[in-house]
Amino acid sequence: MTPSAPSTLPDSAPTEADREACLRQLSEYSPDAPDAPVPFSQRLAETEGWSRLYTLTVIEEYKRFAYLAVFAGHPVTPSESIDAAWHLHLQYSKEYWTVFCGEVLRAPLHHAPGIGAPDEDDAYAQHYAQTLESYRRTFGEEPPADVWPRPEQPEAAKAPETVVPTQHAPEPVMPPPASTARSFMPSVWLVIGVSLIAITTNVASDVHMLSYSGPRFLAFYLGVCVMACLLIRGLHRAGYGRNLWGAAGGSVPRQLTPAEAALIAGDATRMAQVAALTLLDAGAIRIVPPAKKKRDRNTYVVANQDRPPERHTNAWTWLARQTQQRSPWPNFRDRLVDDAPEMTDRLRSEGWMWTRGAMRGTTLAAWAIVLATLWLGVMKAFVG
Repeated sequence: MTPSAPSTLPDSAPTEADREACLRQLSEYSPDAPDAPVPFSQRLAETEGWSRLYTLTVIEEYKRFAYLAVFAGHPVTPSESIDAAWHLHLQYSKEYWTVFCGEVLRAPLHHAPGIGAPDEDDAYAQHYAQTLESYRRTFGEEPPADVWPRPEQPEAAKAPETVVPTQHAPEPVMPPPASTARSFMPSVWLVIGVSLIAITTNVASDVHMLSYSGPRFLAFYLGVCVMACLLIRGLHRAGYGRNLWGAAGGSVPRQLTPAEAALIAGDATRMAQVAALTLLDAGAIRIVPPAKKKRDRNTYVVANQDRPPERHTNAWTWLARQTQQRSPWPNFRDRLVDDAPEMTDRLRSEGWMWTRGAMRGTTLAAWAIVLATLWLGVMKAFVG
């Protein structure tokens, strides 16, 4: 929860000279002590995992925030980045209170964290909006968005949505019905295979093939195995031919999305990874790596409110509703994985993926051929 700094106006009304003097002092002030083995800016960058350029930008904005805390005339609330700089600066207690507050600001700057009140979030949001407005009015420019994120607009203040005429949803693309001959092919192959092996076994019994010596029976059994393999291959070719559709069938109902292709080629986890990359490429989210020297080692995903995505809206909407519009990556990945069942059903209805049991008959027929072939070998083992 973001803290606020209560108004720290001096007892007497500040003059224009006081404001100019404070701005001049802040412009000349640096929290980096010349004799410090690890300067403040370096420690801040290492703690938060920031680049040096971004760290220096945050420090400059932190000084502007301190100026507003003294002269804005209302409680001010920092952004998350500025609050991190403020927290670290407070650890340099002697320098903070003696130099920064006593000599530069000429006023105490107290850190007032939240106490968990029910309406606290609304109060902080109001203070943050007031802080941004005072920033624009005081400095005559927009605060940098990467340091001062824009607050989410309330529902009433949002622009009305464009009404799009309702269009009839396209008819679902269904695979063409398989021909009657193809639908019965696995059964036909099953009957043929079992019959041939049964005939071969009976013939072998009549001509005493089971009494053949080892080399002669092995030659005969090798022929049976080759025949069984050919039958199984024919069964699978018939099964694949019956279920051909989508890109394999030469009739593509639509272009697959990257996430759908990942689900077909891999699994739900790979689909979630590709979906996250799609959102990242569209600018709808950004990845925040874990900060160094912090207990929280999570990688966070942050929603970009200005770039709502066209795909994976369920997971993105959930992310946008989280505190600070961010969530640890494992939690966001699980939300993306939740879309896998619906995506799978859609791909099956369009023929991109086989339905459950589509190859059950073919598989059973292949197992019957394998077992019959093995049974012939078992009979020879008993005969000797």
